Amino acid sequence: MDSGDYSLDDVELSDRFSEPIAQTEDIVFKGKEEKAISALAIIQDAYFYSSSEYSSVMFNVGKTALTIFMNSDSSVNPSLALNSKISEIGERKRVKISIPEFKLSSKLLLASTIEYFVQQDNSFSFDKYGVEGSSFTIMGPTSTSPDYDVAFTVDKPFMFASSYQSLPLFIGSVFSL
Repeated sequence: MDSGDYSLDDVELSDRFSEPIAQTEDIVFKGKEEKAISALAIIQDAYFYSSSEYSSVMFNVGKTALTIFMNSDSSVNPSLALNSKISEIGERKRVKISIPEFKLSSKLLLASTIEYFVQQDNSFSFDKYGVEGSSFTIMGPTSTSPDYDVAFTVDKPFMFASSYQSLPLFIGSVFSL
């Protein structure tokens, strides 16, 4: 990869409610600790599903669909979000959704070698105005291009010789470290 040879993949999302959500109510959020918080109160036609394992709701934020999954036991199971098609299994109902505003972000170094790196940055927020999200993955040289032609990694038993003015001073072998 040449110096300055960067690759960037970018996804951005921004969608708004037709009017900001003004109605709020207090709820008790049962996360790591129970905490009273203010939540947006949204009344909307939405897809709703409930079983003994989990409940989910999919509602519109402008032209974007936001789906919330909750396990019955308050644990988090990412496979629900990946495997569920709530619009196919849920019923369309008039739903009152009480949901806190939230913002998440992450920065992940997906790969790094002497020659290049791959990093992904993600952010997502939900508030009374709507949703915003961005994700980008960048790949590029670790710094400038390496100033060598061949990489040589000493990763198995080896022999060595140390010399001074072409006269061998030390010769040895290493079988374990």
